[in-house]
Amino acid sequence: MKSFLSILFISLNFLLLLLLSVLLTSSPSIFDPGDRWEACQRRDALVPPLFFVWLACALLSVSFSAGGRRIGVALVSAGGVVVLMIIVPATRRSGECGVPHEASALSRLRTINTAEVTYFSSNKKYGTVPELVTQGLLDDRFLSPSVDGYRFAVIASERDYTASATPASKNAGRFGYYSTPDAVVRYATTATVTCAPCFPAGLSGSPVQ
Repeated sequence: MKSFLSILFISLNFLLLLLLSVLLTSSPSIFDPGDRWEACQRRDALVPPLFFVWLACALLSVSFSAGGRRIGVALVSAGGVVVLMIIVPATRRSGECGVPHEASALSRLRTINTAEVTYFSSNKKYGTVPELVTQGLLDDRFLSPSVDGYRFAVIASERDYTASATPASKNAGRFGYYSTPDAVVRYATTATVTCAPCFPAGLSGSPVQ
């Protein structure tokens, strides 16, 4: 019986180690083809539970093994920990996960500000997102329900506009942002269904540093 359990846990040990290695080295796009950052978050959420299951199997395989086999299993398990410690930082440095949604949202709000300046110089008024896209100042992704996890909207009038970026879901980003003709990107001032609170403590409406 002990020999059977030893073989069982050793097999599970190697299978789970292989699964973890494949999971960490595979393209995150299989989890979400349209959003690399969200795909990485989904992939990484699977790693901790799998790691602890693997660790439990590794400890059990060592405890049910005897003699030279126990030493071998212990060495392989320790090697597995080292390999995972190398793989995880490497995937973070590779850039395969893109940029966090919040960094992308800030960059796109600044793009909208630039587009508004150009639009105003030609039309003597500020434009909405569809108008900016029609003029070729924004790409048509801004017409989508969300871009990289954020919803973008522009309320425009002849002499004023407010461009906002709000998380499309509760997991898409921590904060909301907005900007006006002064081109300063600020934290949101109110909470939304997907963002509560939408700003760091004490920084409602403050410029993003």
